[in-house]
Amino acid sequence: MYTCPECGYAAEENGKCPACDVTMVRSDEGEAEKQNGEEENL
Repeated sequence: MYTCPECGYAAEENGKCPACDVTMVRSDEGEAEKQNGEEENL
């Protein structure tokens, strides 16, 4: 799963977010960790 660091858009393939035009980042940790520390992903 890949997610946009700007808006949180999720997709199964790597690429750019269609809304933000930002390169999406891989999210192997799952949704639970993102909810606990969204700002720590940088």
